[in-house]
Amino acid sequence: MKELDRKSEMVYRWVRAYIEENKFSSNTKIPSETVLTRKLSVSRETVRRALSRLTEEGLLLRVKGSGTYINKEVALSWELGGSEGRTKIGLILQGQDGNANSSLMDGIRS
Repeated sequence: MKELDRKSEMVYRWVRAYIEENKFSSNTKIPSETVLTRKLSVSRETVRRALSRLTEEGLLLRVKGSGTYINKEVALSWELGGSEGRTKIGLILQGQDGNANSSLMDGIRS
């Protein structure tokens, strides 16, 4: 894989994680290309390749002169994180019983 492709994939994954974290917020605009280039230490071309891919997949909407926005309808209905067909489970455990917690986790994994 070429260096540009590797970096573009890194930006792609970062923006997907950003979408996952912010898809429920009222502010659906993602950081600008300039902010992403600085934050992720990559070229603008690398950022554009990643954003173009996400736009083609329908996760982002690009509005010329305004910015790039999360397509909430797609983001809320599409399973992110590359685990299509799998269900994500969030679990909060309280207490000090490590045996019960590990048994519970084993049951969930199976």
